[in-house]
Amino acid sequence: MTGDADLLERVKRGRFLIGGQWIEPGGRQLFDIVTPSNQTVFASVPCATREDMADAVASARQAFDNGPWPTLAPRARPFFSGWPV
Repeated sequence: MTGDADLLERVKRGRFLIGGQWIEPGGRQLFDIVTPSNQTVFASVPCATREDMADAVASARQAFDNGPWPTLAPRARPFFSGWPV
């Protein structure tokens, strides 16, 4: 899936998708994603800071309160704009 590959590449480059924008994390700590079948590191992704989490929660709250999300049918709720449902 092209959307999955693009998303993974952006995350691997150390960004978060918050409010529809790719944002640099507040810190530099990384978290290894390990493949369960062979225990190899698949990717190292950024750990969120408290500020990153607060920004993400505030963005989600704003989108829920002021956007179309609550009125959309579940199948009409893409992960982010442009990603296939």
